[in-house]
Amino acid sequence: MNDETSSFKETIGPWVPFGFCVFLCGLVMFTLVTTGKIEAAYPAFFCFLPMTFFFVAVAVAQIGKELKRLSDRIDQLEKREK
Repeated sequence: MNDETSSFKETIGPWVPFGFCVFLCGLVMFTLVTTGKIEAAYPAFFCFLPMTFFFVAVAVAQIGKELKRLSDRIDQLEKREK
């Protein structure tokens, strides 16, 4: 796998579960609203559920950036040592 494809997967990877959750929650909310079988707890649950995936994706993306930065720093120090 080349670097460009790997970088794309690393960038998009954490956001796929978030997007899927948004899609599913939107589908459920649309179904509940159109059928008229909506209760008070449903909107809160289905609107806030994607936020959990969003915050996890942000954390994973930040950890990935930090890992890349540290890896580059180690490579730089090893080259300097030689």
